[in-house]
Amino acid sequence: VAGDEDLPVNIDDLDADFDPKEYDRRMQQIFNDDYYQKGAEEDDVPEVSDEELQ
Repeated sequence: VAGDEDLPVNIDDLDADFDPKEYDRRMQQIFNDDYYQKGAEEDDVPEVSDEELQ
């Protein structure tokens, strides 16, 4: 979350009174499939053969 300039969080998310239904709605909106897909693309690991490991 820290350092993600594209994350759609605003000051009302932090300062407003806590409402569990609104919280759930915002979390689904913020942490949707696009959010997790973006993270998966950034975590691509190169393939290494067994021979390269020896």
